[in-house]
Amino acid sequence: MYWDLDLDKFVQFCFVNNPMTVPDINRSESFSFEKGERLCSKKEIEALFSSGKGFIVYPLRVVYLVTDDKGEFPSIMCTVPKRRFKRAVDRNRIKRLIRESYRLNKSLLFEFLKEKGYTLNIAFIFLGEELPKYQLLEQSMNKAFVKLKEKLS
Repeated sequence: MYWDLDLDKFVQFCFVNNPMTVPDINRSESFSFEKGERLCSKKEIEALFSSGKGFIVYPLRVVYLVTDDKGEFPSIMCTVPKRRFKRAVDRNRIKRLIRESYRLNKSLLFEFLKEKGYTLNIAFIFLGEELPKYQLLEQSMNKAFVKLKEKLS
């Protein structure tokens, strides 16, 4: 019967088709996206866009600002222009995809920022004309992290 399986066999059985979702209790990095990681302060957003630096990794424009705060992680925000996507459903989906690709790949950036002792505010602005696929956003997010590391080095 299924209740006779031990936990390891059950986990292997459930996650055999998708190895990315296998939970690893001993993993040091966290894949959560907490409230503290969201850029919400109006003053910080204004400072980011007025004195921040930026670059484009299509379909994303990345604007970043090194801050004096000694937080554990960077604060991010995602924006999608209403001019290109009239329906809120489409804008929300794109923002969700951007946040998800950030959430799953942020450990690449965290290690570098901890070594250097930087804290960042980052804005991801979507520039594309049509709804993107997740793979495209994930690739551009990884390229953005590499380019951000180069600019901060």
